[in-house]
Amino acid sequence: MTNTTMQPNRLRIALQKKGRLSQDCAILLKQCGVKINWNEQRLIAYAENLPIEILRVRDDDIPGLIFDGVVDLGIIGENVLEEEELGRRAGK
Repeated sequence: MTNTTMQPNRLRIALQKKGRLSQDCAILLKQCGVKINWNEQRLIAYAENLPIEILRVRDDDIPGLIFDGVVDLGIIGENVLEEEELGRRAGK
């Protein structure tokens, strides 16, 4: 089954679309038993065996997606977290 829109009642996870952290997250999800049909051309991937959607986005966008409630969780590098914290302190 191929989905083209985000579905309700699914766990939404934002991941970096490119880079080492992206690859590490794909490995982690696989080790957790989450079966995902990855397609490099699509920004949304769906788990085949669980109600999970993966949004593949720019790492700098992940904190905002979490804050705005678009995703339930996101995985980012420590550098992005530090930049977000500095931005909040500066009033951005």
